Amino acid sequence: MIIIVFNIIDKTRKRNSFLTVGANLKTPFGPKLKGIDLIIEVSKFFKDYTFAIVGGKGFNENNVPENVILLDNIPNSELPKLYNQYEFYMQLSMSEGFPNSLCEAMLCGCIPIVSNVGAMPKIIENTPGYVLDQKDVIKLKQILEDIRSVNIELEQRIVVRNKIMTHYTIENRKEELISLIKSFSK
Repeated sequence: MIIIVFNIIDKTRKRNSFLTVGANLKTPFGPKLKGIDLIIEVSKFFKDYTFAIVGGKGFNENNVPENVILLDNIPNSELPKLYNQYEFYMQLSMSEGFPNSLCEAMLCGCIPIVSNVGAMPKIIENTPGYVLDQKDVIKLKQILEDIRSVNIELEQRIVVRNKIMTHYTIENRKEELISLIKSFSK
């Protein structure tokens, strides 16, 4: 059994850098479902920002700006190292249940930018994260413009990490799942 440790590495991350982890991005609907289309579109406004998409290798590379890095799928054991290279984690899905990759990125101190679906707004509540109210490139552009002047400190990364560590432990998730199952059996 491999145990992956998600820690904040106290080092300088590339300024204005954004990461997302996606699955099924080579399917016809995958990029839109995961909000990759929004990331590609907004990246055109921010040539000095870096956007990386894990699982994006082979995804319609003809229309991708130079500041977007398309990465192959990465083994789970290597993700913490990658998360620790980026300031922000974007999860702009149109539909999402409980996003494990968002929680993993937050455990590594990435500041979250999420869409207003599923559990994501609640997960990042009371953290220095951002919620995109609706799938709209202009609204996402405004969030990224606001971020330009923000200086992310280690303390903010610790707040993000602690939110996951205190509210979304394996024990808490197990108890909630058992409670949900019991509610269906009534």
